[in-house]
Amino acid sequence: MCGTATNTECGMNVCCNGSNYCGACFLGYYRGAPATSQTCRVVQPSNISVTKFTYLYYAFASFDASFNLTALKSATFQTWVVYASLVHLPIGKLSGSANRAKFITFIKAWMLKYGLQGVDLDWGVPGSPADKSGYRALVKEMSTSLGTTCKISMAFPVDCGDMFWIDSAGMVPYLDSIGLITYDQSNADGTVSAHTSIVTIASNTLLLRFDTVPPAKLNLGLATYSRGFTLGSTSYSTGVMALFDINDLIASKGLTSTLNSAGLFKSIQFDNQWIAKDDASTVALKKGWTNDYCFEGTMV
Repeated sequence: MCGTATNTECGMNVCCNGSNYCGACFLGYYRGAPATSQTCRVVQPSNISVTKFTYLYYAFASFDASFNLTALKSATFQTWVVYASLVHLPIGKLSGSANRAKFITFIKAWMLKYGLQGVDLDWGVPGSPADKSGYRALVKEMSTSLGTTCKISMAFPVDCGDMFWIDSAGMVPYLDSIGLITYDQSNADGTVSAHTSIVTIASNTLLLRFDTVPPAKLNLGLATYSRGFTLGSTSYSTGVMALFDINDLIASKGLTSTLNSAGLFKSIQFDNQWIAKDDASTVALKKGWTNDYCFEGTMV
């Protein structure tokens, strides 16, 4: 807690919300498809510990060319989704106002029908001036249409190149929350690095501050998987492992993880394998970092 209520200065001389709390929000994404396609470690809606989350996002809803919903995987999701559905937008279809209006009309009716409190827009990486202006216009027009009925959030990449065609400053006034894709970070030369190092994250999120994006709307992305490297003298090959598989590996091989205090991540090494990972302790450290900089919170 920070701000006027406690006479404690917030990071960057700002405060997150009217209650003077920083970093308290915790967003959770739930993918519906694995519940019907996976054969092991399946998480059903009834398995979700909703008390851990401030908001729960259902991922992913998709639309066909006519903006009809095509992939709502759980018929009962409206009884347990706390916040919204994650929507994959038809890229390239937002330059025309008629398409935007049709999309917004459908989204509004759908959210009201299922009692959802908001919509999270996830477009990945727009790639043209038309994408940039179309995305900005969509958010502005959606905000006007939804009013206070439903909230709007959006996933932002944090790499400078990926952000090139995203008008963050132009969209922020119409967004209630922003989820930062602060994982899958890598060195430009492909050398060994942790994909969730707070050192890289801090550098990349600094660009958003230069673009006048208030930290009170930012949520730090946390990864439930890790990236590892097969070490070699001339090249590196990478791989991905879920955290539960890494925990099984640590137990079976009797490995000990090492904390990188600068990057706020842990790593393990055996044979020619090097894997960076997060666990409950490093997640707590990262949440502390978001609190120091008065972010809205974190997401997973």
